[in-house]
Amino acid sequence: MGRDFLMLLLRFILFVLLQVLIFNKLNLFNFINPLIYLLFILFFPINISKNYFLIISFIFGLTLDFFDNTGGAHAVSCLTLAYFRPFILKYSFGISYEFQSIKIIDKITPERLTYFASGIIIHHLIFFSLEIFRFSMFFQILTKALLTALVTMFFSVIIILILRPKKS
Repeated sequence: MGRDFLMLLLRFILFVLLQVLIFNKLNLFNFINPLIYLLFILFFPINISKNYFLIISFIFGLTLDFFDNTGGAHAVSCLTLAYFRPFILKYSFGISYEFQSIKIIDKITPERLTYFASGIIIHHLIFFSLEIFRFSMFFQILTKALLTALVTMFFSVIIILILRPKKS
């Protein structure tokens, strides 16, 4: 349990630092910043208690809120994604998702792409709805969420391909 906790803490710190120091500085077309920190939530171990996972996701989002000054938008969207992750897993992998191994260094399959895309879109819709917080800007929220989701998906796949072990 000590080694697993240490690995989770290391991933937590790594994704916060990557997001804050690198990806928040990317400003594509003056309104798109990839939110790659979602990989932390999407690749969180399945066999961990749901309550523990929800608490960690909330603290993770709150940590990002402190750095980005977003007033809780990261915390709420991370918590919502963590809450709906079992449903997304069931939708993507079928009823036996508990037996799937969602590892960052594994290969990319259509099921995994469905899982990533669903999680990223849900998170982005909630995040940008809270960040903009105006119903009159519905189409701007939708546009920003979908374009940012595409860029986030692109960078997430690149990160997965970089971290994937080379076959010998």
